Amino acid sequence: RNARVLGVAECSDLAVIDIDGDGFPFMAWREGSADVGLDVYAAGFPLGDPEYTLTRGIVSKARADGDRAWTSVDYVLEHDANIQPGNSGGPLVDEDGKVVGVNYSGGFAALSSQFYAIAQAEAIPVIEQLREGKDVYSLGLNGEAFVDAESGFSGIWVTSVTSGSVMDKAGVQPGDIISSLEGISLGRGGTMGEYCDVLKSHDHEDTLAIEVIRLASGEALSGQLNGRELA
Repeated sequence: RNARVLGVAECSDLAVIDIDGDGFPFMAWREGSADVGLDVYAAGFPLGDPEYTLTRGIVSKARADGDRAWTSVDYVLEHDANIQPGNSGGPLVDEDGKVVGVNYSGGFAALSSQFYAIAQAEAIPVIEQLREGKDVYSLGLNGEAFVDAESGFSGIWVTSVTSGSVMDKAGVQPGDIISSLEGISLGRGGTMGEYCDVLKSHDHEDTLAIEVIRLASGEALSGQLNGRELA
């Protein structure tokens, strides 16, 4: 089916996509909070498998840390219903099939049995803005934060830039490393936390100082978002 992206939220790891047509079946949000101990089910098609998959678990933490290398959500649900790549964006539901959250990321090495979903209290306000065609805390960046273990150097490695976006107009390119924004060093905790803190404390049209390392040419560049291009 044809579809178009209405809006994206870099710092919420969410997007709203409008599918051509009407009358599609859908799952409703659960009413009330998702407390620790709630039985939940992760529904979807992980690992590209065309066969529908359902796994079961409980909510183990109601307000877990939502900072990741690619985004920064204020808090997320921690649960143990197994999810894999391909589950992201799919629903975490209760026993009545009501949506508790949006599956978000798998476990880490030390927490391999724990998984995460964006809670509805965090997701719904963002989704409502995205449905209206508004990007939320987004400048056109697709990237991943990192920290070099030996030197301690950190930043955001840019994987792609949306055409016509604020990042694109400033001259940021794929392969660049954004080292600072508004004088704040980025990626120090291996997450997008600092980057998203700057976005959340400014308007989309604000002029922001940016510093970039361009490994392809060995250049250190500085400029502004919504202002002077990188040079």
